[in-house]
Parts: sequence; C-alpha cells; structure tokens
Amino acid sequence: MSDIKIIEGAKDILPKDHQYFTYFKKVVRHRCRHSGYRRFTTPLFEDANLFQKSFALSDEELAKFFTCSLKENCKAMLVADRLPAMIRAYFEHNMRDWAQPVELYYIEPVFRRMTEGKYEYLQSQCFGLSVIGETDAAIDAQVIQLLYQILDDLGVSHLVTLKLNNVGSIDDQKNYAQALQDFYIGKERSLCENCNKNLLVKPLKLLSCQEEDCKILAEIAPKFSQFLSQDSVAYLESVKEYLKEIDVPFTIDEKLFLSELYYSNLVFDFVGTDKVTDSIATGGRADPLTKILGYECDLFAFGAKMNADAVIAMMKKEKIKVPSKDNLHVFVAQLGPEAKIKCLRLIKDLRDIGVKSVGALGKGSMKEQLRLAQQFKVPYTILMGLTEVKEGVAIIRNMEKGTQAIILYDQILDEVVKLIGESNLDKYHPGELVYS
Repeated sequence: MSDIKIIEGAKDILPKDHQYFTYFKKVVRHRCRHSGYRRFTTPLFEDANLFQKSFALSDEELAKFFTCSLKENCKAMLVADRLPAMIRAYFEHNMRDWAQPVELYYIEPVFRRMTEGKYEYLQSQCFGLSVIGETDAAIDAQVIQLLYQILDDLGVSHLVTLKLNNVGSIDDQKNYAQALQDFYIGKERSLCENCNKNLLVKPLKLLSCQEEDCKILAEIAPKFSQFLSQDSVAYLESVKEYLKEIDVPFTIDEKLFLSELYYSNLVFDFVGTDKVTDSIATGGRADPLTKILGYECDLFAFGAKMNADAVIAMMKKEKIKVPSKDNLHVFVAQLGPEAKIKCLRLIKDLRDIGVKSVGALGKGSMKEQLRLAQQFKVPYTILMGLTEVKEGVAIIRNMEKGTQAIILYDQILDEVVKLIGESNLDKYHPGELVYS
C-alpha cells in the first residue's frame, strides 16, 4: 500500500461536506446580492511584497509563508489575506472611476502555513467583503450586520459573540505600543517565548496571548483607552449606536487586537462561544493599508472575512441539516447489449427533462446493479433486459415498497415525471444566456 497521504494541516472536502459549502455559498451570494455587493476574484498568488508590506514581515517571517520565485527579482506568494489584493486591484483597475464606495465580496481559499485555530488549515475556505472609497460608522455597522445576518441564516448566530474594540489611529497605536514596551521591559522572565519575540516588534500581540503568566500581565498592563484620540472614541460610539439600532448584540473587548496590523479605529471579532470556540469572522477599518502598500493617496477601506470551515463545523455540531440537490431520482439497470443501447438513450432523455439519473452501464448481473441502486438510495429503478427491448417496455420498481409495474418504453418519461412530481425536477435553462 502506498505511503502517500494528505499533507498534515490540509483537508479534503468530501461530497457530504460540499452540501454544506454549497448552502453556505448560496446564503452568502443571496445576502450579498441583496446588499449591492458584487463578486470579485483575485489570483491565488500575488507578488510577495504585497503581503510582506501588509503584515510588516521580515524576510525570515516571509519564509514561513508559501512563496516561490517565478523569475529574477519576482517572488510570488499564495494569498494569505484577500483584502490587500483587493486594494491592489482597486488601483490597478481604476476602480476610483466606479461609483463609490466600491462594494465587493469573494468566496475563495486563503493559504497560511501558521494556523491559529482548530478550523484553520493550510488552505482554508474563506468568505470576505470590502467597502472601498468611503468611510462612515453606519457603513461599518451595516457590514457587521450583514455578517451577523448570514450567521443567523445558517442557524448559528446564537453560538457566537460579537466583540468590538477601538484600536485608534496609527499614531495612537504607536504611542500605546511604546507604553506596552516600557511596561513589559524588565518582566521578560514572566513572558512566554512568543511574547518575548513580539515585545520589540509587535507588542500589541502580547495582549492576546493565552499563556497564564502572560494573561496576568496583560490584565495589569496599561489600557489602550488612555491613548485614544477623541475622534476615535466618538467613531466607536457611533458604530455602537448604529448596531443597537439594527439589533446586533455586541460586547466591548479592550484587549482585542487582530493579527493584521493595518487596522485602525474599529476592529471586530465574531467568536464561537459553545461547540466551536474559534474566531469565526473578523475585520475592521483598514484605512492605513494603502499607505502601507506604498500608494500615495489616502483611501478609505473596510474589510471583513469569515472562516467558512469554522462556520460549517459549527453547523454540523449543532446537527443542522442543509437541503441537497444531489439525491438521485432514478437508477437505470440493464442486461445485455441491446438493453444497454436503449438505456443509454433513456438516461440522456431523463436527464434532459430534469430527472437525476444514473446507470451502471459497465456492471454485469442485474443483482449487482440492484444492490448498487440501493446504495444510491434512489426511490425508483428502471429495469430493461432483452425481453423488455423486444416488447418495447420497461419495468419501473418502487424501491421502498418493493412493487413494480410494466410501462411502454415511449411512456417512461411521462410516468417517471408523474412519480417524482413536476416540482421536484432539477431543470437547467441554457436559454437564459443572451448572445450579443
């Protein structure tokens, strides 16, 4: 037996899992379409400089992501965050000429070698959206409400807590970072290895460490509220007022700082509270990102992302069943070359009218085919052998009751539709296409 297996940290998406992903995407598309968002996709890989600047990565830290050299002086990286790519695309496609703000969403994978949550993988399925070109507390509240509505549609909103925090302006963060460094210096022995690494480069991360000694120090560390400008304080108050108006419950968490360092003023985190305790959806104002990436002009931006894998895990643990269109209507069993020819045409005709059909055209005995029909859990099986071909008929068997009837071949389609029900047909309309 081969020793080749899936890479640790990766995940296969089986057909039964795709039923959840299909429903997840259906809800997302429906809600985004109603809210005026349009789907937009950036490549799976980008210039590595895009993320090195966005995450403030050293060359050593960059090497921990999925990168490769395409040619001299051109290093590519699998996308670890879609928002910087959205900003890049905004300028590259002259979206400043579009109606503002530009509201876009995506349902695409992201890639991280260093995963933090139980339901984060090397390749995670992610839904996200961005509002670029305008800033207002009402816009931020509206985006958060959209995420809350999607979680509610999926049946898990009661299993999450929305946390908000004011992370101030970039100047506020710099002043606070200096105060944290001053506080922690001299206490390095009480810090874990990661916090000692972050102390001089990313001191804000020390506040979210879950090591016991680090949590104790974080409790007595200087509070960020002491360093906030009046404008930042007023902005969060406006967001809170709007969220109350549109019935989105929240709590304030003054230690909430996201791993992405390009956020300012408002950040949020939907956190699982029961069966899945991972971070479910995060985001905030990303106004500093354009300057961080080297663009000369100021650009307002709000970004949010949701971990689809974590949401689906939550739905499964809650025993939520999703509707599926994958269930088959009919299994076609045949015996002999003459019957195989007839059944080949019959399967095509059934599919053309919306009957989900499958046939084991390569199988031998009728017994083996009927066993397969039971495995597919079809309600009806059509049987044809040499005798049925000669007589121009077929047998339709009710798999649940075990009863069967002989039907003229030319009447099979009508009879199957009658048994299944017109409303249950899975019809596709290529005529919806418009040729210009």
